[in-house]
Amino acid sequence: TTLARLAELPVGRSPAQIAISPSNGRLFVANREDDSVSVVDVKALHVIATVPVGHAPFALALSPGANRLYVANVQSSYLTVLGAETLETIDTVKVGAMPYGVAASPDAERVFISNQQSGTVSVMDAASLVVIYKTKVGKLTRDQVKDIAQKKMVDLNAASLEAAMRTIEGTARSMGVEIEQ
Repeated sequence: TTLARLAELPVGRSPAQIAISPSNGRLFVANREDDSVSVVDVKALHVIATVPVGHAPFALALSPGANRLYVANVQSSYLTVLGAETLETIDTVKVGAMPYGVAASPDAERVFISNQQSGTVSVMDAASLVVIYKTKVGKLTRDQVKDIAQKKMVDLNAASLEAAMRTIEGTARSMGVEIEQ
C-alpha cells in the first residue's frame, strides 16, 4: 500500500491540534494564531466553516456523543464550548491560567482542563458548564528546591545558593507549583 496525498486544505495560521467526529464526518482544527477553529468535511475534503473562539486555541476535545466541542484557549484563562453540529458558541468558561489540554470523561459528565501556567487541573460539570473543582498538581519541598538550585547554579545569575533558591521558587510559583515550607 502506498500513501497518496488526497488533498491539501487551507486552514488558519498555526494549526495546533485536531479532533474528528465519527458521527458527522467533521474534522476540527485549532488555529492558534487566528483565534479560530476550522471545520472540515472529511468526505468532501473541504473547509465548511471557520469559527471564532478565544485567544490562541490549542487543545480540542469532543464530548462522547460528539455534540459538543471543547476548545482550550491557551493564551487566556477560558474554555470555549461549541455545538459540534451548529458551530455556535454555547458558552465561554473561565478555567485557569493558560489552559493547555482538555478531555471529556467517557460518561460525558465531566470535562478536565489542564492549566499550564497555574499548575492546576479544573474539573467542569459538562451539563451546567460550571467548574466544580480545581486542584494544584505540583509541589516542591525546600530540600527539592535546594537540590535544583545546586544543580542549576552554573546556569543562574545568582550570587549565592539562597538567591538561586529564590529564583527557582519564583519560577516554580509562576507555573503554579506550591513550595512546601
